[in-house]
Amino acid sequence: MKREEGASQACFAAICILTMAVWFWDLDGGTMEGWNSHLTQPVEVKPMFRVETRPPEEFVQVSGTKFNWRGKNFHFVGTNCYYAAMKAAEPETKHLSMHIFDGMEEMGLNVLRTWAFREGKRPQTMQPSPGVYSEASFLGLDWVVREAGRRGIKLILTLTDYWEEYGGMQQYVEWSRSAQVVEHFYTDDWCKRWYKMYVSAVLNRVNKFTGKRYKDDPTIMAWELANEARNERDPSGLVVQQWTAEMSAYVKSIDPFHLVTTGSEGFFGTSCPSCNPAEYYANLGVVTEQQHALEDIDYISAHLWPDIWLDEGLEHHNFAENWMTAQAHLGNQLNKPFVLGEFGKSPHGSQREEFFYSVLQSFLSVAQKGHSAGGILFWTLASSSYLDYGMCQLLHLLVGVVYLQTR
Repeated sequence: MKREEGASQACFAAICILTMAVWFWDLDGGTMEGWNSHLTQPVEVKPMFRVETRPPEEFVQVSGTKFNWRGKNFHFVGTNCYYAAMKAAEPETKHLSMHIFDGMEEMGLNVLRTWAFREGKRPQTMQPSPGVYSEASFLGLDWVVREAGRRGIKLILTLTDYWEEYGGMQQYVEWSRSAQVVEHFYTDDWCKRWYKMYVSAVLNRVNKFTGKRYKDDPTIMAWELANEARNERDPSGLVVQQWTAEMSAYVKSIDPFHLVTTGSEGFFGTSCPSCNPAEYYANLGVVTEQQHALEDIDYISAHLWPDIWLDEGLEHHNFAENWMTAQAHLGNQLNKPFVLGEFGKSPHGSQREEFFYSVLQSFLSVAQKGHSAGGILFWTLASSSYLDYGMCQLLHLLVGVVYLQTR
């Protein structure tokens, strides 16, 4: 979802999430490469030789519609925190990231989805210019990977973003000599080259705290190619599908052990237009049934934002249940797990708490019916002192105070 500046922050004590996590578990017993400014044409970044081999048990894997870890089915209830690496990169803000891991342990959450990118001339940027990478900012990501591993938490790392707040696709387009609009990111040779260079730098990076290359670290559960990729200039979805096929194959050529997914919102094309929030969403070039059928995409990604997607007055709870059921059915058809990678709701007192509880109950119900419901991640866990999105109202429970931030 787009991160709106000035959006309000809500805080929510998530005893329901802690409870649902318990129920859910019971379902089943780098080298930094500089950019040569003299180049007039992009040089193709070719995939490495691909070796098919069975990953060690420490890596989360898929088997049909299930995740597996250490030889057992792996279900998860987790959270998002986009700023974990950014805040960890600075000594004066590292405590904000530490609070996230403390909160996850307190709540029993076992997967964190977070950004592994930040492009352009921004604070804590990871890629200030094409092919130039900030060691100081990468140390923040190193710390996040080390801290998650130390606490037994798995990571889903997102590699770029459709939205421009932290650079993402728009920043690649602005760097390019031939792209003009964000939709050109998927086909522009410069953008694709620089994206591949960045992916290679991340996957091959040696963590300064653990001594492991990222591609060899089982703390990382999955790579997300992009957060919420869209292309309104191609409603057919073929452009995004082709980009997804190319980039997922490239990731697998470097790192055959980790899972790869899209980071998609999950809007349907012609297979189920009525499943979408409205007719408009079938024309965003997403077409989830195409993207997730690709060989190198290991599981289905979908998000859930009824406040933003639905017209005023439409019922959110029923839509949420139908949306998750449709995604799970797609998972069954493709024989892949389904993950609800984001869900949230603008703060409106008890309605928000009821919505969270309803979503978690519906997801559990889908999983209990044997559908491909592998994991769910709420948006978002934030430190109590991270108040840049407005005021925070505290709710105290015996399990402690847990803060959920939403836009």
